[in-house]
Amino acid sequence: MAVVDASVWVAMLRKNDPFYNRCRDWWEASTRAQVKLYVPSIALAEVAAAVARRDDNNTHAARALELVQESGVEIIDVSRQLAMRAAELGIEYRLRGCDAVYVALAEQLQVTLVTLDREQLERTPNGTTQSP
Repeated sequence: MAVVDASVWVAMLRKNDPFYNRCRDWWEASTRAQVKLYVPSIALAEVAAAVARRDDNNTHAARALELVQESGVEIIDVSRQLAMRAAELGIEYRLRGCDAVYVALAEQLQVTLVTLDREQLERTPNGTTQSP
């Protein structure tokens, strides 16, 4: 089981991304192994907006949003409790707000966060995050 950060999704959905192959290989291996994957609901906005900005293409962004929703990952709503824990982790580890939500969700589910985000990888305790 793992929480998947938006950075992994964006790389995996854009063939010209330098991490595309690495993320696709990780995704395919996780799917074959039937690893249960999760994202916080904010991932939908983060992925769609990032693809729209980087590709300057609304159709690509809408398709990226569809792919995340159809992927089989479990989308977890951000409750007040999760948001409060994310705020605490953001303060403690000096993380951006949305980044802290992914960390808090991984902590809540007691799973690893899979991310390409350097700050998440470097600032959170060892063993709580990994790159794909």
